[in-house]
Amino acid sequence: MPPVQPITVELFEQQLERVRRECRNPVHGIYGPGSMMWEINKYPFSAMQGSGRALLLQIAHPWVTNAIDEHSKTREDPVGRGNRTFTHVGRMIFGSLEQAIDSAWTVYRLHQQIRGRLLQGSRATPDGADYQANEVAAAVWVHATLWDTSARMYELFVRPLSAEEKERYYQETRRFAWLFGIPDEALPRDWDDFQAYCEAMYNGPDLQVNANTRELAGFLFHPKQKYLRAGMKWITRVSAVTLPPNIARDFGLVADEPTRRRVARVAAVVRVLHRYAPDRLLLNPTYVEAQARLAGRRADWLTRRLQRLALGREELVGVSA
Repeated sequence: MPPVQPITVELFEQQLERVRRECRNPVHGIYGPGSMMWEINKYPFSAMQGSGRALLLQIAHPWVTNAIDEHSKTREDPVGRGNRTFTHVGRMIFGSLEQAIDSAWTVYRLHQQIRGRLLQGSRATPDGADYQANEVAAAVWVHATLWDTSARMYELFVRPLSAEEKERYYQETRRFAWLFGIPDEALPRDWDDFQAYCEAMYNGPDLQVNANTRELAGFLFHPKQKYLRAGMKWITRVSAVTLPPNIARDFGLVADEPTRRRVARVAAVVRVLHRYAPDRLLLNPTYVEAQARLAGRRADWLTRRLQRLALGREELVGVSA
């Protein structure tokens, strides 16, 4: 792991200033219509399929596992914890500039409280080493798992991306990193460097799937809530097929031929739906609400109801949110 570099308040504010400086339209937010970030994240089904993959890659980093175990309410309230995460990510992607900045500050202040000593480390960080959430290298890894996974899920369940689209998408993700205080020089330069970074992490000394990690994964993938179990069983299959083979193996996930065929069949059906089904049935309600904000109006009743069902609140990125 690179030398520990805390994301200080000064560094965080510098990156937020960069976000403000490069934002072309504060009402649109840091992305807006025509951006690859809006395109890839406007379909919630494909995005949700990667939740298991991204989470397992994250907790393979000992800092993340310890942070969840010692500071998060994930074990007591996994649904609420997930909703809070999606709320802030949704505001950063689809919100106005001020909504994105507001969520960035909320997350930064929460992360400032997350620090401690590793119960179980890795080859790069020994047991008992200090960790903190607001640290550049750890934040880059969490950032990478989100956006690499999102692109893979979009290609699997929606359509292939061209090389130009992948590059444009990656360059846009850098703005999201700034919202977490990650300096530009800590990020890979382009899509190819980004993929090389991910591969190096998969096979390097920073990740370590140990007994503590597997226990946490077992809790998250076998929820107490019965209504979540079928969905998590499916997410487990998608994760087994799409994770790097060595990481999947370390978590005890088997991507056998029947599992691969089942995921491929479902993905083929979903791709057809994305080609022919009405967009209104497929779109993320947060994206629809953002479109209403751009038109200067409140989102319609259906969108507000779907938002409440998904995140527990009717308005997230609208004109009055």
